[in-house]
Amino acid sequence: MTSTDVAAWVQAIGSIVAVVAAFLISFRQFHYATKLQESTTRAEQKRRYENLTALIAAALEDFDDTLKALRGPEPKRWFDENSTKELMEEYYQAFLEISPFDMPSPIAVRALITIRDRIKTAAWNANEAMDYGTSAFKEYMECVAAMEHNLTEVQGE
Repeated sequence: MTSTDVAAWVQAIGSIVAVVAAFLISFRQFHYATKLQESTTRAEQKRRYENLTALIAAALEDFDDTLKALRGPEPKRWFDENSTKELMEEYYQAFLEISPFDMPSPIAVRALITIRDRIKTAAWNANEAMDYGTSAFKEYMECVAAMEHNLTEVQGE
């Protein structure tokens, strides 16, 4: 074998090693980028879920306060001081801004939509209770109980 042949073989082997090395480096970078994207996506989903459950918990707490006030001695005064109608509408609007596509599962999507409906219905029933007295308390309490059930469904996910 001549020195030219040896040089050709060294060049051929070097070219193959370079191609394999480029492939391995590219594969490793792709794998790392994929893992990073998955991690980022999981973290974002977790953040959204935590925000949603915090929003639901805050809404349930305020709805429970409203229920206690409706049962109390001066519900009209409590409503006037706490702007409950506006607060419930704000919760409803906040839930409308949550995209069903951000939910982690079909069950969570159903729960989100149901909670939206329950909040709107609970707000209406609370206002009816203020206008017409105790006749709407039962319906309001049912809406609050239904929201608690939906929260349990979402947390079970």
